[in-house]
Amino acid sequence: MGRPAPRSQRANALIGIADALAVFLGKRGGAEHTRLTQLWEHWNMVMGDDLASLASPLGHKKGTLLLAAEDPMAAQDLAMQSAEILERANAFMNERYFSRVQVELAMGRKNLSHALPPLRPKPQDYHVPRPKNLGSLKDTLPLDSPIRRCYEAYLRYFSHRQN
Repeated sequence: MGRPAPRSQRANALIGIADALAVFLGKRGGAEHTRLTQLWEHWNMVMGDDLASLASPLGHKKGTLLLAAEDPMAAQDLAMQSAEILERANAFMNERYFSRVQVELAMGRKNLSHALPPLRPKPQDYHVPRPKNLGSLKDTLPLDSPIRRCYEAYLRYFSHRQN
């Protein structure tokens, strides 16, 4: 019949998970999102107390820094200080990332400078209860069995934990 289809290049190269994750996130703007997240988290330090009290970050859109102001007077003050805000934000980003500032009224929207609650508990928060018959299967498994080695690791897990 015909020749078999050529194997893809990704099947020929093995790379570590850290490298694969870096490539995956890099293609989706991971470094950019990391820097933006750091800007939001350090907003008060970057802008200083005076500007940070007036402006809250809402996000960005195609080179525009979106800010929230609590009232129209603060919005007008921020618009007049937009050059200073751009300079500070771009200095933090180490490049001319933002080209303009857009100020909107907050209207109850949450800003990005507040820490978000964790989405799920950390792994150390989980507690696995100790099984009742722990260790009863050890003598029934063959000595050179991979299953026995796994079971012994399971036993070690509970012997190191205090219940």
